[in-house]
Amino acid sequence: MTGLLGVVVAYQVLAQMRFRPDEMQVSYWLVTYDYGFVRRGLGGEIIQLLSGRADRVPTWLTYLAPWSAALLPAIALYLVIAALVRHGTRSSVALAMLLACSPWTFDALIAYGRPDQFGLVWLITVGAVLLPTRGRPPALVAVLTVLGLAGGVLTLVHEASMGIWGIVVLVLIAVADTAPRTKVWESLTLFIPVGGRYWRSSSSDVRIQHWCTNSRPLPP
Repeated sequence: MTGLLGVVVAYQVLAQMRFRPDEMQVSYWLVTYDYGFVRRGLGGEIIQLLSGRADRVPTWLTYLAPWSAALLPAIALYLVIAALVRHGTRSSVALAMLLACSPWTFDALIAYGRPDQFGLVWLITVGAVLLPTRGRPPALVAVLTVLGLAGGVLTLVHEASMGIWGIVVLVLIAVADTAPRTKVWESLTLFIPVGGRYWRSSSSDVRIQHWCTNSRPLPP
């Protein structure tokens, strides 16, 4: 069953994957901190640092970033499908088939290729830590702290990373078989860094500067 669903997923990914990302996908990665702090600027800053140039980003990097935003969440979601199949219950297998065969799931991940989709990888990682009733990591506080910091970093790439997927994490915490006190400290550990990043973004008066491939914005 896992192999069959893998073929279904691979077909959807290959059908939607484009060698050359469109301008909208690339534009998310061309905003930087050259003229001060801006929302969604971290991704472009990383790309610029990797390129070693401030005047023009190499084409392969502008392609690699949208590809990673599409493929990494797709791989993480397929791992969820495989885990559901291994669980072996009728409901888990049915859910795995729904995720794999839905005309919206993998098609949308590949077609959009938005940086906020990294939040799905974060969500799946948090779920893998929190949901098991047995075998939780002994250093759970440290693990959640690292994940919280990672979530805070993702908001600097795209704030919807947590605005969308963070809500699902709160639902996972709410339905987990844990004491109310545990739910509170898990939520605080994960979302205090995220809240700090949101506050930093909203308190900045610097406008978002969209970069184009062949031009640079003038300083405000």
